[in-house]
Amino acid sequence: MGEIIVKHFKRENASSEGKELITEIVVDTSDTGRFLQRMEESRLTRPCFQTIDMRGRVAGACRRYAFNDRVHYLDDISFQMFERGLRDNNGVYTVGTFEAIMGGAHTLQAQLHAREEADRRREEIEQRRLERAQAAARARSGDGDDEDAAGRELSAALVENPELLPLGYFRKRTHPRLQYACSVVVERGNLRASGMTRDISVCGIRVHIKGLTAFKVGQDVKASFRGLLSDNERVQKEHIAYRIVKIELREAETALCLRREEMDKPAGFSELIETLVEQNQRKYKLDVEDNTNRYSVGCTSAATRRAPPKYLFL
Repeated sequence: MGEIIVKHFKRENASSEGKELITEIVVDTSDTGRFLQRMEESRLTRPCFQTIDMRGRVAGACRRYAFNDRVHYLDDISFQMFERGLRDNNGVYTVGTFEAIMGGAHTLQAQLHAREEADRRREEIEQRRLERAQAAARARSGDGDDEDAAGRELSAALVENPELLPLGYFRKRTHPRLQYACSVVVERGNLRASGMTRDISVCGIRVHIKGLTAFKVGQDVKASFRGLLSDNERVQKEHIAYRIVKIELREAETALCLRREEMDKPAGFSELIETLVEQNQRKYKLDVEDNTNRYSVGCTSAATRRAPPKYLFL
């Protein structure tokens, strides 16, 4: 029981006829506290006749349940709480069970309040930390004699843990990327997997392989292109050195992001890719944002939303 204040009439003693109005801070061990606890327990154990509909209140799916000629819509957690309430109260659906389910921690509203409370606590901690940093900076500056030093101290404290992250534009790629599909074999020692490229540039490729793979991030691999268009057949297109920088697991396939380690080897391969991108950039889809080498966090260009990607299948 939290601290509550009540006003009520009380006799001066057991034999007194008169009563006086008093204000009492109720504690658990007082007569009033024990009386309120008994009243609350009596209220929570009363039979409840309200239906429970958790649709839209919880993240999980709700199913239809019938109990005492009333239909309830409960998710799995609510159903478990309902059954526990029946066991604890000898098969009676009580007010306490109803309130526990409707205001439980599994509801979306309770989770939202918990996140807001956590955010509020973090803001308070950050505000106190900032105030301490400001006070320390003023103390080091000698009561305001050296304002520049105080400003530097405060700036250092702010940079250490900024309130807002400066999300903006930054360079994404040096070379343009073409959404281009051709068969490729990725191998490392005895490990070998066939896949299909989804995009290609001078500095790297993205390969999709069916199923799972034993490749790991950071491994050096060799890629052999089996369907790469080229007018110069003398350029080596097999066993090109790449490094795996990212692996994405999908339901039926695995995506490998590969980066070239030696841009000048084999001879002529970089020029071959540059020519391929230049010849097909109007026919097939370039990454629109690569034209400016700029990228905005959380934004998608209109051209990307407007047209689906085109691939060259070989």
